[in-house]
Amino acid sequence: MKTAMLAAASALLLASASQATVTVYNSQAAFAAALGPLATEDFTDATLVSGLSIVSTASQAAITGGHYHDRTVLGGAQTIYSFAGGANGFGAIFDLSPGGFGQGLQFTLNLTAGGTEVVPVLAATQVGAFFGFTSTNTFSSVLVTSGTNPGVAETHDLDDLQFGSVAGGAVPEPASWMLMVAGFGMVGAGLRRRSTAVAA
Repeated sequence: MKTAMLAAASALLLASASQATVTVYNSQAAFAAALGPLATEDFTDATLVSGLSIVSTASQAAITGGHYHDRTVLGGAQTIYSFAGGANGFGAIFDLSPGGFGQGLQFTLNLTAGGTEVVPVLAATQVGAFFGFTSTNTFSSVLVTSGTNPGVAETHDLDDLQFGSVAGGAVPEPASWMLMVAGFGMVGAGLRRRSTAVAA
């Protein structure tokens, strides 16, 4: 009985974790409102804001002219933005026109709890506009490559990179709350039955 209750509770908690949601933002104000305090990197110099590190295998990756210039290739050159302590949101002003429009950018989140999450591809037509996303999962880094065709490059610039966490940690969705409450209720009911049986 005890094993069955623990298995049921574990299944409910795993189900709630798998329902994580990625939300995409084209409005910088809406993105900022969804998160707690944000850190912003404006690329005015070579020193990155505290908590951010960038590692790229792209030969053209560099901070230049007040922005970050990059050239990623699916299956080749890639860039990883890492966040000390994790983040729930990442966004920037992207311009995908410097090398001619390619195939957009693909973002893969490396979750602190293990596993990955994929964000919808940023369209190749993005020019000087904000693109960001939040996740109900905390991620330690974001892997950026070009869109969907292996071997095709996407040269791009980004500025005003922002990252942060949901105030107080990731907030579960209402459906996740219901699953967790049900799981705790089942465990509590099982423990109560066990206590009653022992007392008798």
